[in-house]
Amino acid sequence: MFNEFLDWARRLFGRPAQEVGAVALAARAEADYRRVDAVNFTYIFANRLANLAVADASLNASGGGARARAVAGALEDVFQRAHKLTAQALGSGGRVLLPYLCGGQVRFEAVAQDRFFITGMDGGRVTSAAVLAGRAEVDRRVYYRWTDYALENGVQRVRSRVTDAGGRAVEMGVVPQWAGLPGEVAIAGVEKLTLAFLRCPVDNRRERDGYGVPITYGCEALMDEIHEHMRLIAREYRLTRPMLGLSAEMWRQPFEGGESGVERARRTVQDGDDPFIPIEGAYDETKAPWLVYAPAIRNEAMYDRLEHLFAMLEKAVGTSRGILTARETATATATEIRAANHDTLTLVTAIRRMWEQALDDMAYAADVLCEHYGLTPAGARGEYAVQVDWDMSLFESGAETFEQLCQLHDRNLLSGAELRQWVRGGALEEAQAAIDRMDKEREAISGADAKEKGGG
Repeated sequence: MFNEFLDWARRLFGRPAQEVGAVALAARAEADYRRVDAVNFTYIFANRLANLAVADASLNASGGGARARAVAGALEDVFQRAHKLTAQALGSGGRVLLPYLCGGQVRFEAVAQDRFFITGMDGGRVTSAAVLAGRAEVDRRVYYRWTDYALENGVQRVRSRVTDAGGRAVEMGVVPQWAGLPGEVAIAGVEKLTLAFLRCPVDNRRERDGYGVPITYGCEALMDEIHEHMRLIAREYRLTRPMLGLSAEMWRQPFEGGESGVERARRTVQDGDDPFIPIEGAYDETKAPWLVYAPAIRNEAMYDRLEHLFAMLEKAVGTSRGILTARETATATATEIRAANHDTLTLVTAIRRMWEQALDDMAYAADVLCEHYGLTPAGARGEYAVQVDWDMSLFESGAETFEQLCQLHDRNLLSGAELRQWVRGGALEEAQAAIDRMDKEREAISGADAKEKGGG
């Protein structure tokens, strides 16, 4: 269907997709990431890095007005799925976040980048794109919903179309849940498209960065070698299972002749799960009438090579030890541990920057749509601030950082609210409100004590 989708998008909106090869690569990467029939190293790396990047992170949106609350609600709805979206973006190359209205609020839907057809770029910025935004079945017939984004001279036009399974345009109302969607919307005063792109930070090794590539891009040959070696290990264990070969004369059923006899005559020590096998021919009567098959297993050599391949894959991806291999931290200091994890920490920083850029784009999109559709009072464009409080335990010692912050606070270089926010999390306004509340409580207690002493 991939080539058909490209052709449909061109015929619907009149612009051919750019970087067709990159879209095809994105489609293959998406299929590989979703595979569950074998050990999926791409998923392992994506899931592990997602754990490190977004665990214990909190989103703080401030501004105080209705616009800031609307933007915060839209972003928090997405950030609640941060781990899953991060793993998907790293594993497949990217996720596109498209805004939509739901109950008078802006929300975002994540779609795979192989459904995102870039049709125009200005430098590294996407200026137009067609998106396969939805699929529905009505009376056993399949329909697709397409959305086209185009930005020109500060005006963004969003066009929606519906096609059947053959790519023919049909009325929007053929699918009940799409019946109320407008065919075209124009929004003036727009600087960039009202969508966001979680693009995997791995180098795609091309001149343009329209599409992302999976975290294990370029490591396919090495992963194939690892899978082959894992099959060899399984075969090694299977072939070295102890077996007892018994003379054919010790079997109750005749070994020679008949269909069953022929089948038995062809058996070897590697066949089946039966630990006893017949031995064809005569045996030495002075010895026991059986032969023991129990070769030494080469597990140490096998797993040494597997460990070496795992370490090579970690280096190829760009992480430190600890994803597939064990960390060597038995006698290391905290500083040495952080130095040993430098590559992983660098990649985690890039992933967090990916999120910060996407959140900035989503906040802008929510702000534009709130203004255009009148979801909040007009004239409040830009009256919001978004910040992510990332978990820094990977990069620094919590005790050391707290001591540094306390010294800054003692020197009046850091407010009490900022110190409390670092310890307890949440928004800065919430931290200041908690401090003010505690100050009032202390004043009330002090006043009561003074009154009691005066009365005594």
